[in-house]
Amino acid sequence: MKSCGFEVFKCVRVWDLEIDVVALERIGIDCYVYVFEAKRRPKLKFIKQLRRRVWLADYVYAAIPYTMYSWALRKLEPDIGIAIVSRDGLMILRKSRYFGNGRKFLELANLHFEA
Repeated sequence: MKSCGFEVFKCVRVWDLEIDVVALERIGIDCYVYVFEAKRRPKLKFIKQLRRRVWLADYVYAAIPYTMYSWALRKLEPDIGIAIVSRDGLMILRKSRYFGNGRKFLELANLHFEA
């Protein structure tokens, strides 16, 4: 993601939440917040975790191994994106809906961006 121009942060804490990966994409004066939660063997708790991330992200993705793709298609709401993690990197298989809440994350993390 860094090679595509994103600023990437791992293990980010905001209040009582720990987010696995936050990627920031700057386009002009706008900054979009992508949240990725990674699990090798996701369970129902993972779904709740993803829902809690929606209120402070523009886009939310479940980052999982390919073997869990069918589980994700059945269990995850269609608004949540699906990213497959492998040795070769990250591949988006289903795009996240735009939630438009990234500004909340930027304010809570005290990040400010200028064009």
